[in-house]
Amino acid sequence: MDKLDDSSEESEGIEEAAAMWAVRLADAPDDGELASAFRAWSNGCDERLAAYRKAERLLGTASEPAAHGEEALDRVARRLQQGKPKKRRRFIQPALAASVAIFVLAGVGFWILSPEGTKLATETAEQRELALPDMTSVALDAETQLRYNFTEEKRQVILLAGAAVFDIAGDPRPFEVRVGDHVIRDIGTIFSVKINDSMLNRSEDVDTSFTVSVEEGEVEVSRVSEESDEKVSIVHGQEVEFEESEDPVVQESPKESFASWRNQLFHYRNRSLDRVLADLQRHHERRIVLADSSLADEEISGILNVSDLENALVVLSRALPISFVAEGEGEVIVDRSL
Repeated sequence: MDKLDDSSEESEGIEEAAAMWAVRLADAPDDGELASAFRAWSNGCDERLAAYRKAERLLGTASEPAAHGEEALDRVARRLQQGKPKKRRRFIQPALAASVAIFVLAGVGFWILSPEGTKLATETAEQRELALPDMTSVALDAETQLRYNFTEEKRQVILLAGAAVFDIAGDPRPFEVRVGDHVIRDIGTIFSVKINDSMLNRSEDVDTSFTVSVEEGEVEVSRVSEESDEKVSIVHGQEVEFEESEDPVVQESPKESFASWRNQLFHYRNRSLDRVLADLQRHHERRIVLADSSLADEEISGILNVSDLENALVVLSRALPISFVAEGEGEVIVDRSL
């Protein structure tokens, strides 16, 4: 990995170094060594951080990833330099140009830049950990989609599907996560957000149910679309499930259950079979079919390991009146036991 040092910055300027960092971090969001190098470069310097945020914003306004070639990087650097004395520019190194090309070809499915923000997505059975441009750490569960948009005033993430853990980096800008018509505001914390999928309504536009759990610090959840000052505060060791038809109730949450999906363990408290099977589906390629819809509301409590599909269904069949048929690599049919 090429590194930026003080000598390169003296000749190229803070703005050019910031443009290079913006591209490198976009190219390798889960590179811990790169993230550490960036923190060492910025080192709490307001001027460097401001230049980086501006470079990130300029880079993120491209309409397609292919725009992030050498000309785009030159353009970002020039715009950062507007109103400043001209400097000799030589910041695009061959190794960087090659890494950008790899990003364009291989990263489109996972990292998509657009005017609405940057979209991240994981595939079925895929989990990833990465760092956002502000160095906030994010862990994504299988079939998770989110979009983020950082400006000079705020940091905003929209969770569209799946589950994510956020370890918020220190920054004067507020950090918020939106799910449906709710907004979760960070008050210095580590927290998780999980959208509760439904097997029977996966393709329908239904009200979003989601759960917020806090490991450290505190978050505040409120509605966006209604003129209401009602807010729910959640502190470490607590979780709340938000359902459209029910009032949210703050509950204590065992420490070991916090985002345990990272180890493919799901802790359930009176969870419907419909939603349990949806969690299973996100972690397995084989299609699960709930043949008897009357089973959807059957509830289960306990810990379920979703790493092995058939073993998980065996565990469920011991607790609920269900049976299943799995033939080869085809569909798995879940039905009522006789």
